[in-house]
Amino acid sequence: MRAALLIFFVSALSVQATKYLDRNLAYSSPFVGYSEFSHDTREIQARHIQHAKRQMIDSTGFDDEHYPTFYGGDFSNAPFIWSGGINFTHSVASGDPFDDSILLWTRAVPLGSGPDQSVPVCVSFKIFDNAKLSGKPLDSGEAFSSYDVDFTLKVEAQNLKPDTKYWYQFADCTNPATVSPIGATRTLSSPDIAPNFKLVLYALFSLIIVVSNSIIGWFNAYGVAAHNTSADVFVHLGDYIYESLGSGAKIGRKVLGRELATVFDYRQRLNQYRTDPGLIAAHEAGPWITVWYVNQP
Repeated sequence: MRAALLIFFVSALSVQATKYLDRNLAYSSPFVGYSEFSHDTREIQARHIQHAKRQMIDSTGFDDEHYPTFYGGDFSNAPFIWSGGINFTHSVASGDPFDDSILLWTRAVPLGSGPDQSVPVCVSFKIFDNAKLSGKPLDSGEAFSSYDVDFTLKVEAQNLKPDTKYWYQFADCTNPATVSPIGATRTLSSPDIAPNFKLVLYALFSLIIVVSNSIIGWFNAYGVAAHNTSADVFVHLGDYIYESLGSGAKIGRKVLGRELATVFDYRQRLNQYRTDPGLIAAHEAGPWITVWYVNQP
């Protein structure tokens, strides 16, 4: 009887399959027409369901929220989500603005000694037309993230007005009191209307090393731009990170890891850069348009 109920329950959970995983664009390919660079959310979902089967047989000591009973929400595309707390380690960011939408980004790392690879993290987002985040959000939703994408979350806020400033925030689905810092962003003007915004061009060719190589030094340009300009959109022409090790230890900026070769290496280097207060402030201050330089971001 228990086995039959288990099969029925897991089957019911699979009806919406990858809905909340697919809402997270971090799983998608960054290149149109190149699906080989995307993550297979069906495979990730299957892994979560397999973990659910084990937990339903013996869940002793497991401290995760059950989807169907979680705060009255209908998170029915997998049986468990992480409820042990999350940390928005890299604050927030937004980018690639259109006249009616904007991409919102954060990183929500599970608290604890090590990331749990068996269950997803659930993160909600809301976007408002005022800095106090009061009234009804213009757009909102929930999405999952997991270790497959380094617990990053990228969602598209839609149905926005052109040439308008917005403010947004993320939260832990299992504990809405756990929130990210507030980020400011904006949409672009409609194609048939003259723009009314300013741009800041980062890392012009003569400033690439000085601006963006943390281990070399003089990494304060981001903070200056964030706190001393009235720019609405930040355009970064690269390089955002560097693959080499360098000699940052001499100035108190010892780089983590090794010369970049694997996905883990790149994530570790990006994570180190994204702890810089000036860079964090620049991402919080407005949307970014980043341009690939040669073969790296």
